Amino acid sequence: MFENYKKENGGDILKGLSTLIVIMLLLIIVSCDRSKSNDVLPFDKDVKQLIFLSDESEYQFEAAYYDALIELKKTYPEAVKNMKTINPNRSEEYLDFLTIKENPAILVVYNNEIVATVNGEESVEEIVQPIAKVLDEK
Repeated sequence: MFENYKKENGGDILKGLSTLIVIMLLLIIVSCDRSKSNDVLPFDKDVKQLIFLSDESEYQFEAAYYDALIELKKTYPEAVKNMKTINPNRSEEYLDFLTIKENPAILVVYNNEIVATVNGEESVEEIVQPIAKVLDEK
């Protein structure tokens, strides 16, 4: 019976079915779009959030950052305790927002805005000073 209908209607059912499948696939693809939400980073925007961008392949530059974090922890234990670490693979998701060209880096984000940034090869003092200044501000 289907074969007779197919012959009489010139394969309209198959054309309609293939069109339906294409439309369904497009809907699935569009609904799976990983568009960015209003929150640029998935962190609490009401607190000053420390973010450490770490790159294990550049570990020789990270020693000063680890020492700086130890220094910062003495004065700002909660900020360091709540610090988020992002590796380079994940940081690509946020590169537009973070505007960091090189790792390692420490940032302070508050209300979805970067309020302090230190990146690249720096001394412990050059890392601690701007971060501490921002963490001290009310």
